[in-house]
Amino acid sequence: MKEILIKAIAFVLWSATICSCSYYRYTANTKLDDYNQNKNKEWSQLDAYNILVVHLQNEMKEIYNVEVDEKTKILKGSIRPFDGNGLKYYNKVMMRGGGVAKSKIRAEEFETTKQIHFFVNKAERPDSNRIQFPISDITRIDVSKHATGLNILLPVGIGLTGLAITGGIVALIACNCPHVYVDNGTTQELTNSMYTGAKAPQLERFDYKQLPDYFADSSSYTLNIVNELNEDQYTNMLELMVAVHAKDVEVIADKEGRLHTIKQPQLPMHAEDNGGNNILKEIAQPDATAYKFNADSISKFSEAYLQFAVPELQPQNGKLLIRLRNTRWSGYVYHQFSSLFGKNYSKWIAHNKDKSKEEREQWMREQGILLQVEIKTAQGWQSAGEVDLVGETNFNSMVIPVNIPAGSKMLEVRLRTGFMFWELDYAAIDFTPNANIEMQVLKPSTAVGEDGEDFVQALSFDDGIYMEHLGVKSSTKVKFAALPTNTEQKRTLILRSKGYYTSKEEFAGKTNRKELKKFKDPGELSRFSRKLYQDVMNRTAMK
Repeated sequence: MKEILIKAIAFVLWSATICSCSYYRYTANTKLDDYNQNKNKEWSQLDAYNILVVHLQNEMKEIYNVEVDEKTKILKGSIRPFDGNGLKYYNKVMMRGGGVAKSKIRAEEFETTKQIHFFVNKAERPDSNRIQFPISDITRIDVSKHATGLNILLPVGIGLTGLAITGGIVALIACNCPHVYVDNGTTQELTNSMYTGAKAPQLERFDYKQLPDYFADSSSYTLNIVNELNEDQYTNMLELMVAVHAKDVEVIADKEGRLHTIKQPQLPMHAEDNGGNNILKEIAQPDATAYKFNADSISKFSEAYLQFAVPELQPQNGKLLIRLRNTRWSGYVYHQFSSLFGKNYSKWIAHNKDKSKEEREQWMREQGILLQVEIKTAQGWQSAGEVDLVGETNFNSMVIPVNIPAGSKMLEVRLRTGFMFWELDYAAIDFTPNANIEMQVLKPSTAVGEDGEDFVQALSFDDGIYMEHLGVKSSTKVKFAALPTNTEQKRTLILRSKGYYTSKEEFAGKTNRKELKKFKDPGELSRFSRKLYQDVMNRTAMK
């Protein structure tokens, strides 16, 4: 039986096999001092039974002697190098894309498999041997299967506004579609995914994802495409778009792969959701402190309203820049929806085989799966486009070209989606004209599958000949050569892919036909998400 090490989770909910220690509840009859003491005891147990690692930018440090100040919610601890068998095991899992057979773990190394990794964007260093950061600044927690004492990671320890709620099954569902790993000089880093949401041949589409350029002076670039789930993945084409441009601009693609330059991004003057909450703080910086479209509202969709000041010399158009990703919670919601079909799930998949791309996309649109971008005009809200699923692996930046209504002093934008389906990390607008960009589009120079199969021809053209990754743990190493290098300018790398994937998942039990009939109504998946979320809150709420 294979072990999945990295399950990117924020909280582990109601899992008897993982939540092995006491769960302390604070009630009106509980002394606050006792409650805080018990929680600190749980942090000590978490520290004692696991290897805790802090990821700060490109640095990894093991943290120990962990304690949390209950007033300030600041986590403090001593740090030392993360090395030895612990790092060896972590790298092995990352290289293989998430799985190591338990039989291959030596008994004396088993303790090193109990790992919890905290990802933070910034932290304080009181001295060279100490680190501290607010719990609310944790953007992600990766937990190994054998890690223990995880109850402290429930809402008691980490606020629901700080992280997305997920469980093991959520991580497995939300992380689907091909994964892209890049060598960062230390390890193989999971950087992005490809054509997320293209879950059928009819939904095959182009996808554009920016990749990190760790070695800007190198004329070659290597990545690994990995299938980590129980699905079949079909990649029709893979290219590397290399843009060379001035250092004072960013280059961002739009949905169609057109490149735009961002030089003077302007933040919204005002930003709130449809619950009336000010969300400007969450979207003012690309720092993973994101707005999660979780307004407490009776509306079937969640909405974000942004207002941008328009220059006096009014331009006719602008470049709306948004940085966002899908939530792991959305994967859980879709999994729960799929489970309503029970043993007839495969029949439902077969039944949908004849549905057109337009029919499938319309249902996704009506259910709030696709993010809608709208501009307010004299005639009301008008569509400026929509955003396809981008996956939850990483935040992705995208430009939405928008027309400025004549005479506008303020540009009003509305983003609409299902309840907690997306996270919006940053939003701005740029009115400057696009700067010059030198671009090359490179085809793979080599593409070698794990069994030695050559996929160069399959990936080089949009011709219906696919690189097939059938089942879990299929992978291909792809290399691009002859990248331009120019120390006087900046280089931006964008992976252009096209393909689709099909799930091999199965469910048991009866088909819940009564519940499934509701999903013919627009917005039902969003309402379903809100109900599931409330159920989780009820199960984890402190009495």
